[in-house]
Amino acid sequence: MVIEFNGTPIENRDHLIRVVGFTAVGTEATLKYLRKRIERKTTITVGDRFGYLITDSGTQRETLTK
Repeated sequence: MVIEFNGTPIENRDHLIRVVGFTAVGTEATLKYLRKRIERKTTITVGDRFGYLITDSGTQRETLTK
């Protein structure tokens, strides 16, 4: 569960989507998350999701081409 994105506390899934959506592609961001009740921190690079769809099974597949 993501609890903070680049210093912004995350309220819920929709909030995370909005915050990431307003972040420029290529931006490095700090991400805090909980895994097995342990708080962890990592750095990510925001990517462009154009052309990708996450399926219900959690796999990623290409849907559109640029």
